[in-house]
Amino acid sequence: DMRIANYAAVINATTNQYSVYADFCNFIIANAPVGTFTLADNRVSLGSVNDARFHHCNMLNNLPAIYLPNAHPQGLGAGNSQFQWIGDNQSIISGFSRGIYSTGSFANPACTQANWSLCDVTESTFNCITGILFSNANSVQILGNTLDADPAGFATNAPHIGIQVDAGSAQVNTRVFIARNAITYITQPFQQIGIQVNNCKGNSNYVLDNDIDNCDVGLNLMNRNRVNNTANGGAGLHFECNTFNTCTQDVNVACSGTNCGASVQGIASVQAATYSTPFGPTWPISAYNAYSNSAANGNNDDVQARTDQVVGFSYRYHTNDYNVANLTALVPYEMSQSTNPAPFNAVTLIPQAGNNPYDSAFCDLLNILTPSLPVIQINFDGGKEEYLNMRALYNAMIDGGDTEGLRNNVLYSSYSQAYQLYLQLLSQSPALSDEVMIAAIQEETDIPASLLTIILAANPSAAKNPEIFKALTDRNNPLDAYQMSQIMLGRLSTSPKELMEQDMGLYLTSIDKAYSDALVYFNKNSDENVLSTLEGLLLSDYVFEHRKTLAELHLQSGDMYYGHALMQNLADYFGLSAEVAASLEIYADLMLLHRQIIDRPDMQMSTAEKEYLLGIANADACGNGPYAHMLLVQYAAHNEEMPVCMEHRSMHLNSTTYSENTTVVYPNPIEGDFALLKLPLPCLENTTVQLFDVNGRNITNQTLQIGQQEM
Repeated sequence: DMRIANYAAVINATTNQYSVYADFCNFIIANAPVGTFTLADNRVSLGSVNDARFHHCNMLNNLPAIYLPNAHPQGLGAGNSQFQWIGDNQSIISGFSRGIYSTGSFANPACTQANWSLCDVTESTFNCITGILFSNANSVQILGNTLDADPAGFATNAPHIGIQVDAGSAQVNTRVFIARNAITYITQPFQQIGIQVNNCKGNSNYVLDNDIDNCDVGLNLMNRNRVNNTANGGAGLHFECNTFNTCTQDVNVACSGTNCGASVQGIASVQAATYSTPFGPTWPISAYNAYSNSAANGNNDDVQARTDQVVGFSYRYHTNDYNVANLTALVPYEMSQSTNPAPFNAVTLIPQAGNNPYDSAFCDLLNILTPSLPVIQINFDGGKEEYLNMRALYNAMIDGGDTEGLRNNVLYSSYSQAYQLYLQLLSQSPALSDEVMIAAIQEETDIPASLLTIILAANPSAAKNPEIFKALTDRNNPLDAYQMSQIMLGRLSTSPKELMEQDMGLYLTSIDKAYSDALVYFNKNSDENVLSTLEGLLLSDYVFEHRKTLAELHLQSGDMYYGHALMQNLADYFGLSAEVAASLEIYADLMLLHRQIIDRPDMQMSTAEKEYLLGIANADACGNGPYAHMLLVQYAAHNEEMPVCMEHRSMHLNSTTYSENTTVVYPNPIEGDFALLKLPLPCLENTTVQLFDVNGRNITNQTLQIGQQEM
């Protein structure tokens, strides 16, 4: 019905001028006999379009046709575009495989305020297999929508998903706000998921105040939805004030890739009331999600964290939130052994002490409207002051304020100095840094195992850190079972160091929220001081993601060569590896090239530039490849598809693994007590896996849940 491509005028979408404006439009397919017509396209297609707005529009597919599970028919299909779908409760999209499907970041960053694009989908009704799907999008707001099953009589052969937001590219810092949607599914032959968020790391994102009914999984949080497990670990995805009814499993936190257990797999490390609350860490009240409390899935139906896959988190709850019988699913040492809990993946329940007068009103008083710029500035300043004060105390406490000196003492000590080093490390416990503990673990010939055990046992954070756990398992002379058990007791306690990290994470969450509010504000209001204001709302000297954002701002809207230098120096500034430095340098080069192409009158690239981008697209499908591919498609009429990437990534560095139709066991042969099994596809039903040794003895039986791909 409508196809618009390659239109990215320098017009801000918040004025009354748009590249596309569709008002009260109906896009309808009707009256075609079954079997005589195959709908295999979009009703509306946007390709590299900025500032498109659809207001009070309907899309109806009245053909009882068979859906293709991962493709067409689609209502609105958008590639590298920015758009707003505004329903005002008068819009319906019905009968499609995907109601709205958007992939890729916006085409021309010079077209929007702060060179930042926001896609809105609000107050509309969806009756589709997948209602709303954003893949590799920049930033999205999905507010006040109603999502139900597809029309009766339509043949379906795919899982139903209400809302899905994925950020597959390593360099996409997706900002996600999903609030006040109502999702209800009737019984379907395939799995039903209410909301799924995948790989949206690096920011404080929210799934807030949604009603989710009759789903197999209400909220599916997959892979990297958090900041690194450091002092800033409180930032990441938060789920608060959601209501679940008759879902088989309400919340699932898991990893589907081959690098599960890394420090960025999971969600924000502190789940509490963090949105629109002025109280900060001193008022840590319940996250106030209301769960189904059914017995359909044993004790795993409230919140199930795949503790062999993701880094754990603390969840603050009120006794009214839970059926007591379902609490055991969250306590790591009472979990079913089928989940194979790793010690650093503990999910800690924190009961809320007493009756807080603000509890009952917290969810009712949530304000999802964008504040004014002065209010945003006040919120940021308050959070920044508290964060920096606590950070100074934290830095003085960790390793006695001299991490580099203490680490050097460990690295250059000898066996004859082991006792003196032991006393020095013990005197700084339980506030040893991860770097110092890892260095001590690796000094196998200089620090006796007995002294190392006491040191690590005195630091509870050692039992919860994946890098420390890996260093222990990588030793040539591993600790024995008793020594490991003494260290792992740390998962049952919390040190002052960890409490301060949680509090700093909560302050960082409030800072991130202020920055996101500012981006939304500038997307809706013209202001000539955009760059300076946003630059002032970043803790660029302390937080990796903020300094990276600062570099991106300058690359796109300020001094692009200064931004390029900032991006290139990120790895050195934060002490990251040479591989990370190389990846970031390529990303900086891509952003600089993008800006240079936009500034050319014909927006064309040279043959050498095309070959450079093709090399990156083909060699780095899990990292910078998608960005290079987008530039080729947008500015060089490239029509080849990207190689499919299977997740195998940390927060900064990405290596590529291509999917194969085989079951993988690693290591093979199995050595020691650990092995990873990966199936070619996620399970379509609960599946029992039996493990036998070479003599045919049954070692263990474990269950893979619906949607799980690894154990």
